[in-house]
Amino acid sequence: ENFSRLLTLAGVLPQIYLLDLSTNHIQSTGITLLCDALCAACPAAESELTSLWLQHNRIGPEGGEAIARLLHPGYMLHTLNVEDNLLGDEGIAAITLSLIVPEKDLFENEEEEPDIRKQQQKQDEEDAKLVGNQTVTTLNISNNNFGRETMDNIAQVLKTNKALKKLQMDCILTVKPKDIVNFINSCKVYNKTLTELTMTDTCMPASVVGMLFKVLNSNSPLSRLSLARCAL
Repeated sequence: ENFSRLLTLAGVLPQIYLLDLSTNHIQSTGITLLCDALCAACPAAESELTSLWLQHNRIGPEGGEAIARLLHPGYMLHTLNVEDNLLGDEGIAAITLSLIVPEKDLFENEEEEPDIRKQQQKQDEEDAKLVGNQTVTTLNISNNNFGRETMDNIAQVLKTNKALKKLQMDCILTVKPKDIVNFINSCKVYNKTLTELTMTDTCMPASVVGMLFKVLNSNSPLSRLSLARCAL
């Protein structure tokens, strides 16, 4: 109720460039109200908001979908912190899919074989779900109980997104080593912009850590790696 009253001051939102609402237990209802207010008071072309800190609010999967609205083209969000919010794969997917940039059509010839056209139609349908945000440079999705789906989505972000520079994924206890390996391989092959990666409090075999070090020694722009408390 108090949070709803606070949002009656939405008229000042267009003037805010950093909004810190961490540790306020606003949950899914609160974050939905917040995003509604932000979208209503600050149309994409007019928004000045560049940093949004929402850590420790228990917003859940539905909250992830609400936040994704602020990643649509036109909004200028640079920093997003959703650490410790019970998002799970579903909530994180809404955010990470917004960061994946649709690849250009591979098949443009209308005379292509029917199976090729069907493949293109399927790709178009998948691309329609993607937003392709190119402003977020710092993302913290730590401690959100996600698994393989999120790691695969992050790998796809590295493949297509050319804006993300800092990624924090601490305490990913529900991810298997092989899923981390797939992410590392994508980081080594596709990463062109990510310079900082934090994966503290995440148990991983020495072989996986060795792969991360190889990424550092490759031509990847990754230059800062934090693996504190990883039971090496």
